[in-house]
Amino acid sequence: MKIRYGRPFVRRISPGEGYFFFGYYDLPAFDPTGRFHLAHKVSFMDRLHVKGDKAQIGIIEIETGKFEALDITEAWNFQQGAMLQWNPKAKGREIIYNRLEDGVYVGVIMDINTGKKRYTDYPVANVSSSGEYALGINMSRLYDFRPGYGYATIEDPFKNENHPKEDGIFLTDMESGKGKLILSLQDIWDFSGGYFQGEDQKMVINHITFNTDQSRFLFLPRNFPKPGERHKTAIITA
Repeated sequence: MKIRYGRPFVRRISPGEGYFFFGYYDLPAFDPTGRFHLAHKVSFMDRLHVKGDKAQIGIIEIETGKFEALDITEAWNFQQGAMLQWNPKAKGREIIYNRLEDGVYVGVIMDINTGKKRYTDYPVANVSSSGEYALGINMSRLYDFRPGYGYATIEDPFKNENHPKEDGIFLTDMESGKGKLILSLQDIWDFSGGYFQGEDQKMVINHITFNTDQSRFLFLPRNFPKPGERHKTAIITA
């Protein structure tokens, strides 16, 4: 059997001006038709984002390379963007992303044809495959832990608390936008503190994701390390 090797065809789809990126690796960027690709546009790429930096949210038309800006957000980072993604309930018509609204981070569901928006109580960290629910975490706390994954604008209100009972994992109903705390950092510490060598430590949740049928979720609690040390990671499902 003969195997033929050819040069892959590579074409830039974004326009020339500005810097474009999509977001996280586990989110679909293309619409169902393959005509559009979601993207963020920023004015720099040589440093981490800080308070006041904004990113444009939009779509790129593959055939023409035209970028259409749909919104601007301060709730973003270079690792995961603004969690920009197509709404599983309305693929090709609605997008989901995070933004700063009236001084707090929220999730947004936007109809790209009409511009109409619906808001969620908490920013989304992961959306279930059905689009019914989203999980949220404290993105300000995450910025203090790993700036590349958190949001820079709002200071963590629990900055000086190791594992507050008012902060943790939030579950949002994407239809109503209403959310609630379902697992606190105190609960998580009570369950996993021994893994972190028993010493009272400041905790954060870095990554979180639903399973395929949204019956359970997986998350990584981590500790804020001392200078010169590395953080430790536990894996918990609930």
